[in-house]
Amino acid sequence: TRAYSIQIKGLKGGHSGADIHLQRANANKLMGRVLYNLIHQFPIRIASIDGGLMDNAISREAEAIIVCTDREAMEIQKKLQEFEQVFRQEHRSNDGEINITCHTLSEKVMKAFTPDVAKRAIDILMLIPYGVETMSMEMAGLVESSSNIGIVKTEEDAIFFHNALRSNIESKKQLIYEKMLCIADLTGAEITSTAEYPAWEWRQESPLLELFRETYRRMYGKEAKVEAIHAGLECGLFKNKISDLDVISFGPDMFDVHTPDERLSISSTRRMWEFLKEVLRGMKE
Repeated sequence: TRAYSIQIKGLKGGHSGADIHLQRANANKLMGRVLYNLIHQFPIRIASIDGGLMDNAISREAEAIIVCTDREAMEIQKKLQEFEQVFRQEHRSNDGEINITCHTLSEKVMKAFTPDVAKRAIDILMLIPYGVETMSMEMAGLVESSSNIGIVKTEEDAIFFHNALRSNIESKKQLIYEKMLCIADLTGAEITSTAEYPAWEWRQESPLLELFRETYRRMYGKEAKVEAIHAGLECGLFKNKISDLDVISFGPDMFDVHTPDERLSISSTRRMWEFLKEVLRGMKE
């Protein structure tokens, strides 16, 4: 037997909040589908599963190290080519450059998952929610709740799955978390919740927003574009502590956030700085 590395690459990725509605592929979820099929067709052993770098980014790459015979590897190569075509077809309009490769590793693999552990890890990848869970009924086109499996990491004695839950309705976020509890219970996994930030529901009557709108209108001679986005902000933390706080968020144009192509408009940043100063003058008056 030999060790082989199966890699999924070429995905666009993106922000797990602002881009989640684009339905781009998640490399961790794709790897779960690949491994689920392989373990049911070949007597392989799995040594590790790793993918993603941040829980708030859609995973662009994933890798699994397996152990099998050379003959099995040849058949697996064919299966991976089939999966590549299936995934490209599924995401032809939003993530069509998916690549799946398999190559031999020179180093020996000394440890591998037991069949039971491998099955439970794959079950988690198959069952864990990814993508939009609910859409807002109040604001057209706004994602209300979502889930993103951002990181999978194999350590010495455990496999970790890092998932980001988002919702501007606290009870909806709790519901997704309870689904995760069920998955953990079914697979014998442990679950912990960390780095939680509160949901931030929009305020229909906002004097602060009106000041921003009026200042923008006066400076640029047109109406400001006001919209809600599906992303976590510090505003939610402040609002949670000061319930009657009137708070909004604004900023320069940003593109392809949480990807290697992330960039920010310098001219827009300059305009926002001048705009902020005018708003502060208006607040003083």
